[in-house]
Amino acid sequence: MSARRAFCRTLRTARRSRFRTSLEATIWGGAIRARVRSLHLPWTKTKKEEGEDVTICAQKGITNPIAALNHHIFMNDIESDDLLASYVDKQGTRRILTKRAFLLRCNEIWLKEGLPGLTGHSFRIGGTTYFLLKGKDPNVVKALGRWSSDAFLRYWRQLDQLGIMYIEMM
Repeated sequence: MSARRAFCRTLRTARRSRFRTSLEATIWGGAIRARVRSLHLPWTKTKKEEGEDVTICAQKGITNPIAALNHHIFMNDIESDDLLASYVDKQGTRRILTKRAFLLRCNEIWLKEGLPGLTGHSFRIGGTTYFLLKGKDPNVVKALGRWSSDAFLRYWRQLDQLGIMYIEMM
């Protein structure tokens, strides 16, 4: 199945099932507080229509996914019956955020800053490399990436730095 057909199938499934999130349990007095969020992905490459639950955890620094998710929910007025992968456009209409629209916006920002454009797969490669360079155990990276095989090893970048780091840790 092509990636485009799989993504369209994901959108159809998402429209039916909605994303499950711990949002209801984390709103107190209008403030969203959570260090961990559990999301149900309605379709994944390995689990197909069964989908998969994923957990995201707070991180230190500006790349904290919990803070980004809370910001997205607040700025787009996401209610529990709305799709999490949606936003409100300038006209006030709720839209589904497609992979294409997401990447177009990211690349628009990056190109203005003189950075190269990227594809969606670059996020997976970058995430793998990031955690490995932080000294995380490759088996933990494999588990966090939800890989059922050692295919994630293909995504390693900066092998010269990784090799030196692991030798120094011996």
